[in-house]
Formats: sequence, C-alpha cells, structure tokens
Amino acid sequence: MKKFAGYALGTLGITILILAVTFCGIVLYPKGVFSNTYQSAIQDKVRYYQNLEGKKIIITGGSNCAYGIDEDALEKATGLQVANLGLYAGFGDLFQTELVKASLGEGDIVLLAYEYNWMEESAFTDILSDTVMSGIDDDISLYQYVPARNWNQILGYLFTYAQDKKDHQENPGEDHHYTIFDIDGRMILDRPECIMGDFTEGEDYYNPVNLTGVSISEESIQYLKKFKAYVESKGASVYFIAPPLWEEAVDCDTVEFERLKKEEEQEIGISYLSDPEDYFFPKDDMYDTVYHCSNKGEKLRTRLLLQDLQQAGVIMEAASSKG
Repeated sequence: MKKFAGYALGTLGITILILAVTFCGIVLYPKGVFSNTYQSAIQDKVRYYQNLEGKKIIITGGSNCAYGIDEDALEKATGLQVANLGLYAGFGDLFQTELVKASLGEGDIVLLAYEYNWMEESAFTDILSDTVMSGIDDDISLYQYVPARNWNQILGYLFTYAQDKKDHQENPGEDHHYTIFDIDGRMILDRPECIMGDFTEGEDYYNPVNLTGVSISEESIQYLKKFKAYVESKGASVYFIAPPLWEEAVDCDTVEFERLKKEEEQEIGISYLSDPEDYFFPKDDMYDTVYHCSNKGEKLRTRLLLQDLQQAGVIMEAASSKG
C-alpha cells in the first residue's frame, strides 16, 4: 500500500511538472504576440495601478469604463489618484474584479461599473479563456488573479490558445493597441461624434437592455458579498455605480433599473451611488456601442460620477482621511 501511495504521488508530481512546463512554454514563447490587441491594455492598466502610492479610486467593469471615464478630470476634482481597470466585458466580470486585489490599500475607494449582465449566473463563476489568455499574453504574473476554481477553464483551453497564438502571429490584424490607449492604459482614442446609425436590429451595436423580471443570481450575490468583505478587510470601501447607456437601448420600463438597484443593496449590501436613469445618454453622447461614450459623453459621465461621489459623502470621507 505504501509503495502504491508513493508511486501515485510520484506520478502526480511528474504530471504536474510536465503540465507546468507545457503551460509556461506555450504562454511565454514567443513573447508579445498579442501586444497589438485591445485586450492587452489590461497589462498596462494593472502595472499602472500597482505603481500608485497612497489612497486612490479604483474603477472596474467592462469597456464602458475605458470609453467613459476622464481619469485626469476625476483626479483633479478629488485629489485622489485614479486606477481605471475597466476594459472589456469579454474577460468576464470575475477576472476584472479579481484584478482589484492587485494593489488594494487602506482608504481606497472601489467603484463597480458593470454593464447590465452582471446579475447572470455565470458572471462571477466563469472567465472567458480566449480573451483572458490573449490579454495576459506573456505577463504570466497576472495569472495569479485567475481563481483556483477557474484553472480548469485555462488548462482546458491551453492547446487551442497555442493555435490562436500561432494564427495571430501570422495575421495580427488591425487593433493597434497604442492608438487606443497610452502606456498607462488610459484611453487616447479621439471620439468626436457618434458613428452608429439608427438603433436597428441586426446592427453590430444593437444590444437592447431589458431588465423586466431579471433578478440577481445567487452566484453573483455570494461572490460580491465575499468581495465586499475582502475590500473592507483592507480598510477600503466599495460602491456600485451605473454605466452609461444609450437611451434608445433601454427596452423596459425605467423602474426596472431602480428595482435592480434596490435589490442589489438589499441582497449584497453594497451602496449603489447612482440613479441609473441619469446615465441614459442621447446619441450625441455615445460613440460606437450602447455602452461607449464619445468625448462629450465621457465628460458628462465623469461629471455625473463626481456628483454622485460628492453627494454620497464618499469624496469628503476620502479627503478627510488622507495623510
């Protein structure tokens, strides 16, 4: 029996070693294959966040954050540094939220700005391996923010990823990361006007939001409760804020958004600072999707966010505790 146990442990150890070597080989070589892609900006965003010192505002969510926050204006108005980690709903909300743990400190303010699908069962249980792995590329340190329970998804995708990497190396496409973001992961793409047409079914940007009868999944409730406890254990605070949304995409009675807000506060216990209706924007304030702001919309969204923070006393609390 002891021999068998020793043999089994030895076999397991060798298997793990082979898997680790294979994983590192695929992920690390060749390097920088996806560096031109939109999702690779997550590396710059996390690096910038980790280099900040002192109290800060940390924003996470999907691309509504990347296309809708004027970090410079928010920093000037609050006196706090801003780390905008929000980039791409295609990662899944779980991965983007876990990245907040990369450099969270006492007095920090965490703002959750998810698009309106965070209530779904899979939002905080799954990651989307293709975008997460290509976003991380060879910055292997970011894999520590993939929860242990999701490594089966990463490893299950590993050999498909190897083929994706080969295909992308041969045909990198036209994303041009550094024409969209600067080296700190802040948006620099000029968005002077809306480039969408009418809100017509079949168009790429046609993505109506209907919250009628939608409730928050138990999985989302439990994850966000634990995340709130983690944030508070670090001496930080966490709040929900509304994403901007093209008003034509609202496909239900607006009271449904207020109902969801109240349900979140009751079930999860995170204060929801925004009135969602304030963030229903006309077409002139939007850019290329129902969640992406134009230059003008970005300024409006940032002003509204600042007002929300001030009215809730969040900024006052932060300023009084600075030291």
